[in-house]
Amino acid sequence: MPKIRADQYEALRDALVAAFTLQEFKELAKTSFRVDLEEDLNLKSGTKTVFWDFMGWVERRGNLDDLFEAAFKRRPDNEKLQAFAAHIGRATVRSTERALSRSSFDLAAHELKCRRALDGQIDRGLRILLFAGDESQLFNSAAFNCLLERLRPVVYRTAGRAPEEKEIPLHPLVTNLESSLNRVKRLADTVSQRHVLVKVLATQARSNTLVAFVTAVRKEFAGPLAHDLVLFVHVAAANAASPWPAGLVDVCLDPPAFAAADLYEWVERVSDGKGWSEALKTDFKRALSDLAFVETQPDEGNFYDAIDDAIEKLRQAADEAALRALITRNRTVKAS
Repeated sequence: MPKIRADQYEALRDALVAAFTLQEFKELAKTSFRVDLEEDLNLKSGTKTVFWDFMGWVERRGNLDDLFEAAFKRRPDNEKLQAFAAHIGRATVRSTERALSRSSFDLAAHELKCRRALDGQIDRGLRILLFAGDESQLFNSAAFNCLLERLRPVVYRTAGRAPEEKEIPLHPLVTNLESSLNRVKRLADTVSQRHVLVKVLATQARSNTLVAFVTAVRKEFAGPLAHDLVLFVHVAAANAASPWPAGLVDVCLDPPAFAAADLYEWVERVSDGKGWSEALKTDFKRALSDLAFVETQPDEGNFYDAIDDAIEKLRQAADEAALRALITRNRTVKAS
């Protein structure tokens, strides 16, 4: 994550005030920084003043970025914190993808393959990972972004934290081979200083263009490098299935499977502490299951729309009647 600048302090303070009550902020300070705002720092009243003064205390110890990370971890769906994250270039995951990354997708095997390709090499250099699945299918698009988030700390060796800079997206279609290649070439100076993760959206690229692009990148960055340059390429399933020249790609990942047990676990997680009855949770699981499992694959977006609706209802602390109305509507969508 880019370092928070002094001219961004006020925006951070306002985002924190919007996300936490004073009591909640005191709990955050105690659990994340081992400090009592009242007893240790004599910060007692005036919400904005307390937040601002504590930010100053944290900044003097060089941990203001850690304060934001701790706050964002507790309130990942808060719109103000999300807006601030976008403002400073901190990559975020949309609500649907965040929920899916916890349990719904079985990404463990995919992540393991990528880790082996990245960590199983003595010399630093170019690594090209292909992820198969059409961009138009939300199931594959969300999985790609979830896996990308899991790879960020692996690439940057940051022990779970986001990298210092966001990944660099290339032209979505990779139609202009020379232009796309030049953007990769310009990373040479950056690679000499740190690891680089490049997100390449190429689901609409022709197979021969994509092969030519990867071949040209391989030629440009042949041999050991000071740091890893990792291209995570989202390709159409048909292109991934096409024969690739030997040694051109390090890993080719098939679209992930969707597990029923994980779906039910997800419902348990998001409903925790919401006061849902067991009957309501069971009905909700059945409604989502009806939408999700059409020949073992989610039905063209309806399932993810339902998950988004569920997340929004939970955010609004909707009552049981509103949730049952949502379930009924989902079943109507399935029937139609």
